[in-house]
Amino acid sequence: MDRGFFSYWAIWKMLNGKIAFVMRAPKDLHYKVIRWISDNEAIIEFCPSKSVRKDWPELPESFQVRWIKYQFPGFRASYLLTSIMDESVATAEEIVALYHRRWQIETVYRELKHVIDIQNIRSQTKEGVEKENYTQLMLNNLVRWLMTEAAEEEGCYAVDLSFLEAVRAIQDALPQMAVGAPLKLIRIYRDTIKRIKAAKILKRPGRYYPRPNDGKAKNKGGGHYAQSDRLAA
Repeated sequence: MDRGFFSYWAIWKMLNGKIAFVMRAPKDLHYKVIRWISDNEAIIEFCPSKSVRKDWPELPESFQVRWIKYQFPGFRASYLLTSIMDESVATAEEIVALYHRRWQIETVYRELKHVIDIQNIRSQTKEGVEKENYTQLMLNNLVRWLMTEAAEEEGCYAVDLSFLEAVRAIQDALPQMAVGAPLKLIRIYRDTIKRIKAAKILKRPGRYYPRPNDGKAKNKGGGHYAQSDRLAA
């Protein structure tokens, strides 16, 4: 989760439900260090304010989470909070990489909206809207299925392949399959998988966009995307 989703109540619910989470720490978080794991890692404790506890009286007086500091060259230091307290379960490097894969979730939302066009609903009834949504999601899953098969053959992740190009390859293959002889269907299918495998997303590590008013600051715009690409790769 991004730091905009920080909530004492949500953190308590996740900790109480034994749900593992990783999130950015807000800048104004006040805490005390319980135990240092390394120079950039610690078990910390923070306490909800009286006003927060007034709204949520069931909250405990304090929380303990794992705190991680990291910094990419040319970027400001960043801080993560996680419920994964045991460093033998996940190292700081693994947790940082996991957090930055979050940007790929945003990419999936964009693909659903603009490639599958799930945002345009034409039905006027509740049943029709549900039917459209399920159809679009099923279509998305079928495309992802083929992308996963292609990625396994290529030795990469499905998110490393272009969703748009996968959709185009499938659209081009469908008319051929509709009129093709049964013996040709496997060849058409394999050609489609081959085309999807070739549509790898370009990785551009180290790319950044300086702030318009400050050429020294390098964490504006595409910077986080570039770093997430590097870590995901």
